[in-house]
Amino acid sequence: MSFSIKDQGSFSQIKKELASSLSQILNLEEKDIYSHLEQPIQKKHGHLALPIFPFSKLKKQNPKELAEEMALQIKKKKPPTLETIETISGFINFHFKKNYIKSHLEKLLSKKNLAFFKNSNQEHWVIDFASPNVAKYMNIGHLRATVIGQALVNLSRQFDHKVTTLNHLGDWGSQFGKLLWAYQKWHKEYDFEHNPFETLVKLYVRFHKEAEQDPKKLKQATDLFQKLEVGDSVLEKLWEKFVDLSLKNYDKYWKYLNVKHDLVLGESFYRKFTEDLKSRLKKKNLLEKSEGAEVVFLEDTPPCLIIKSDGASTYGARDLSSAIYRFETLKADKNIYITGTDQKLHFKQIFQTLKKMEIPSENCLHLSFGMYRFKGEGKMSTRKGQSIYLKDVIQQAIERVQKIIEERRPQLDNKDKIAKQVGIGAIVFNDLINDRIKDVDFDWNKVLDFEGNSGPFVQYTHVRCLSLLKKVKGDIKKTFSKEPFTEEEMNLIWLLLIFEESVLQSFKHFKPHILARYLLDLSRGFNRFYASERILDSNRKEDLILLVDTVRRILHKGLSILNVPTPSAM
Repeated sequence: MSFSIKDQGSFSQIKKELASSLSQILNLEEKDIYSHLEQPIQKKHGHLALPIFPFSKLKKQNPKELAEEMALQIKKKKPPTLETIETISGFINFHFKKNYIKSHLEKLLSKKNLAFFKNSNQEHWVIDFASPNVAKYMNIGHLRATVIGQALVNLSRQFDHKVTTLNHLGDWGSQFGKLLWAYQKWHKEYDFEHNPFETLVKLYVRFHKEAEQDPKKLKQATDLFQKLEVGDSVLEKLWEKFVDLSLKNYDKYWKYLNVKHDLVLGESFYRKFTEDLKSRLKKKNLLEKSEGAEVVFLEDTPPCLIIKSDGASTYGARDLSSAIYRFETLKADKNIYITGTDQKLHFKQIFQTLKKMEIPSENCLHLSFGMYRFKGEGKMSTRKGQSIYLKDVIQQAIERVQKIIEERRPQLDNKDKIAKQVGIGAIVFNDLINDRIKDVDFDWNKVLDFEGNSGPFVQYTHVRCLSLLKKVKGDIKKTFSKEPFTEEEMNLIWLLLIFEESVLQSFKHFKPHILARYLLDLSRGFNRFYASERILDSNRKEDLILLVDTVRRILHKGLSILNVPTPSAM
């Protein structure tokens, strides 16, 4: 990824200042030291650590011995910001002075809206996510695509990129011949007027069941789609109706998830580019005949199918046309796809074909994700009627939270609104706390555990901060006193400082789970602090309230980036 981040927050400044001091003492390049400084896994080992292995390779010296030598040099010219320096198994660990850390937190608080980053290489990114198939319910897999996609959009915007969110709607292909056939044959047997979208789904499922017994139906459906492709006006009107009904259904659930696409350009939009695509491929001698179809042969993958043997365009042709449109018309610098791992081969074929066409395939990125697994459920299949639907998961989450609220807080105001915020937040956070490339086991007990590794736990921590702050009279100050801070308080301050790093690493690696896990760590740190202090009765109340308000601000900012609601009460 090509980007240049400047004017980062306090954590980066701490690393820069330490790297600068160590560079002068050790006679090493500052940038090399900065790039290797990291946070120790165990907090007791310090605030930052410098692994010596990269330097020991250059010097051809035992890393443990070199670490001892370097640590001795640093101790002789000890920077005034450091409290202690120690070596552990080839690492030099650094503990900073309390006042130094506090001063950097005060700098963080001066940042408007906690905006750390200025990007000197702003780009236009097109991010394609969610993208369901018309006339099918969105299933739980679409939750992953939607939630991960929106989080990555929000992260990208933190770094000043212009982002266009795109819904590449699956609104074209042979399945519409099947749906048109089923509609014409059976729709009067259903309550299409009152339940149109539900009827479309039932018709699609029914067609596949009956086609298994009577394969002739598949041929008849193929013939109908060919008529649609050449412009049959009656079929086109029906197809447009199916698309419109589907989008209305999807918008209802995207609204729940606080997601709105800038552009909705379904596969059908790219039909008009098919001839131009064929012409461009032929000019470069890339389009070849194979068993009656037209394909592009590739080096290490199966051929990319462009035109089927029956003359119909393909999913691949439309994706190629879409990529070209994004670069040439939308003027995208990056073209990013958020889809499941099962599409890895498809996008490999698309990107290799683009490269052969001399279109910047290196600026295309497929960010894949693993599957959802529910206990007792196998892989989902809409046509067999065995999917776990997104609508059911959302509704069940809200209903489960409503029940919890009735049991624990029956007098709570705005219970329905809060149940919606907590229920949605729970399923969003449960997804994002997992590394996107891994499969996710969905367990309601974990999703809605108000005291565990969950969205409700982080949301409740934010509410606890709000509750404390409501009891404070007057303005909250912006600087700390010179009074000594406890170890628990200093741990919390350090946690607050590394928020910036969690955002940066989530963005650099396109992995929102880094930020989600940070918010869990911060929530745990705050609750330890909360349990150890009588905040409102303390003679250091002003300092402690400033800490509480900073936790509130960072939790709110972090949850907003992840697209998780922040209720005002729970």
